[in-house]
Amino acid sequence: MPYLEDPNREEEEQQFHQAFGEHTGVTTDYRNAIHSIKDNNNNGISWFHVDRVNANLFTNQAWTLIGRYVANNTKLTVFTLADSCNLTDVKMTSLFTELVKSSLHHVYIGMNNPFGIEGVRSMIPFLAGSPLLSQLGIKNSNFGSDCFELLIQSLHRESSRVSHLYLLNCSITDISVLETYTPQNLCKLELKDNNIGGEGYRTLATLLQKEASTLTRLSLCNTGMGDEETDIITNSLKNNVTLEELDLALNADISEKGCRACLKLLNDISSIENTYKSNHTLKKLTLTNEHNDKVKSIYQFFIKDACEQNQNGLNVLGSIGRAKVISTQLNSQRRTKLCKLQGIEEESNVFVNIETILLPRMLVLIAVEHGQSDLYTALKPTAPDLLSYVDRKAMIKDMMSSLTSELSILEKRLALIELGDINQAVVDGGKKDGDGEKRQRIN
Repeated sequence: MPYLEDPNREEEEQQFHQAFGEHTGVTTDYRNAIHSIKDNNNNGISWFHVDRVNANLFTNQAWTLIGRYVANNTKLTVFTLADSCNLTDVKMTSLFTELVKSSLHHVYIGMNNPFGIEGVRSMIPFLAGSPLLSQLGIKNSNFGSDCFELLIQSLHRESSRVSHLYLLNCSITDISVLETYTPQNLCKLELKDNNIGGEGYRTLATLLQKEASTLTRLSLCNTGMGDEETDIITNSLKNNVTLEELDLALNADISEKGCRACLKLLNDISSIENTYKSNHTLKKLTLTNEHNDKVKSIYQFFIKDACEQNQNGLNVLGSIGRAKVISTQLNSQRRTKLCKLQGIEEESNVFVNIETILLPRMLVLIAVEHGQSDLYTALKPTAPDLLSYVDRKAMIKDMMSSLTSELSILEKRLALIELGDINQAVVDGGKKDGDGEKRQRIN
């Protein structure tokens, strides 16, 4: 029987040639890469990147074929579209009409792609048909709050596994949709370069205060934050036990007041109890990425120190809290610096509210961890409390018992003297000395 070519295969090759052939201007290497994706023969390559140069040569048919090839490829896990691919709503629709299912884990769409709400709407079947998708990134100034709302609603469904959502410079000013729809697996949310407004921070604060909050990283870099917004976020994190990273960099309106709020969140130096109860979950809090901001850099140093303690410790039975108390409250120099940074008048006696019975243990810790100088500094204001710890009644009884014994011995010696037995008195006096070297002479 003569060999018969598959007509579907032949038609597919014709479509490929029409969209990516030499006449289109697509480079040979890139044409070969697309052909490998089409045939599911990636040779171990799991990342497909649509670059700007070739993408600008793509027709609507080419975008449709790209969507089909990626959807049918079982080896791709990462699909990225570079900046300035000129992805309009029409081209996005062409791409995602075919890309309704995939094995992709990560999709990133770069900047200067002018699609809007219709382009996002075309993505919804893809989001529903890609059960392995965990990371989605979009950088598009034409995106806006309406697109954000539509995207969040589509990720709210139970089947969504998207845990990392990066929306950079997307002109988002309203994130109130998160109050009603919250992607249940969302761990990392990046809203860098979006001015989300005061209400946006209140929405995030409500999200962070929920017992079921899943966020572990939140980036609010360059989002128009000021001191008031910083207070809103830091107050919401006092009892939060999930958020590990918080990026507040490039917010010029955060002044020293906002810096204090961040430091106080991690180590409230106002009392030993407050230090012990500070946030022990955050492992990274960024206020500045620039060394020329001296005020923020000073706070950043102590914030980093507290975050490292959170990172290195195991918060079992308050171990991180104890470590912070020992390293800051029991260290006079560090305590003085932290009090100054937090605008708190330093107590001369840091142990004023500590039970007297615990003072000896605290003083031992100071001596072991910080040396004699800090021990002396701590002893001065605690001396009255330490004296009050002594059982004075028992001490007086012991002294009286000792005096009674001494008086009894003296009375016996006086009696012997009166009887004229001077030698015996000397012997008894020598016995009382105990060491055989010291003698009393009685004339």
